[in-house]
Amino acid sequence: MEIGDWSACPDLVDVYRNLVDLGLQANLAELEAFGFTVVEGALEPDQTRVMRDRIVELSEERLGRPLDLEKETEHNETKYAQYLLFEDPMFKAAVVNPRPLALIEYLLGKSCILSSLGSHIKGPGGPGLLLHADTSNGAPDPFPPYAQVANVNYAMTDYTEERGAFAVIPGSHRHGRQVTHWERSLDGAKRNPHAIPVEVTAGSAIVFHGARSRACGSTSPPSSAANTSSRRRTATSCRRATWTRTTTAWRGCSAATWPTAGAKRARSDSTTAARRTPTRSRPGRPDRR
Repeated sequence: MEIGDWSACPDLVDVYRNLVDLGLQANLAELEAFGFTVVEGALEPDQTRVMRDRIVELSEERLGRPLDLEKETEHNETKYAQYLLFEDPMFKAAVVNPRPLALIEYLLGKSCILSSLGSHIKGPGGPGLLLHADTSNGAPDPFPPYAQVANVNYAMTDYTEERGAFAVIPGSHRHGRQVTHWERSLDGAKRNPHAIPVEVTAGSAIVFHGARSRACGSTSPPSSAANTSSRRRTATSCRRATWTRTTTAWRGCSAATWPTAGAKRARSDSTTAARRTPTRSRPGRPDRR
């Protein structure tokens, strides 16, 4: 089918053409059908290595001790390192990465805003996160039929089931609700039978709809812990929204204030409201200008 310059949805046309130019048609179909897709090689190997090393360095500063990605024995928790943009401008590359960003713009529109950019560091043997949908933010069911939130999860290390890979319930973005108490677990006999591990290599990006049920946690066999290996798993998560309170207070901060003034402001005011620019289109779809 030939895509014309249709006045009914000019931004959607631009977004779609960009996806075609980037060769993301298969990813777009997976995202629509299942609520998530994997963009392999989203980061170059050198980019992945430099970001991973910087994340480990920042985490060591916060924890006050060294971390070993290959043979960790002490830290068995899942720690979330916030405010990566304030810590080092290098992380901007994760936010403006063309291929994941094109898929995010399809879900949320061109005027989506950055909500947070942080990293999960998962030690061996610790518990995983419960399954949840990022859309809710306290909002009641049912969810709207369009995306209000979307995420990109960059694998800084290889994701395997043994190491507590990212977990999803395929197609759950169509349920229009948060997972129930009985559906949330990934461990033991209560493990949700529909949850699957997303096993990818370092540098890959998992792009997903905010209403899809997911967890950065255990996809191990029943009765196993979240990360059953002796190795640490590291991820960088980039969250965007059409309208929401931002997790990080980006507005009013410039590169000149990083990492000191900006980080202090963000930590003291991490729920500053940031609304999407008003447009004539409905939330969650490419807007008409």
